[in-house]
Amino acid sequence: MCLLLFSQNAEVSVFEVNIRFIGGLLAAYYLSGQEVSTHLCVLLFT
Repeated sequence: MCLLLFSQNAEVSVFEVNIRFIGGLLAAYYLSGQEVSTHLCVLLFT
């Protein structure tokens, strides 16, 4: 079991997190075979 704790101080690369997040979204899109609506994209990236 893995726990997510926000009480620890850690240095995180924002670029790395963004690249992994967008990569995960692109992989999910590719595997689903469905089109993503413009409304969903606006919700995620604004």
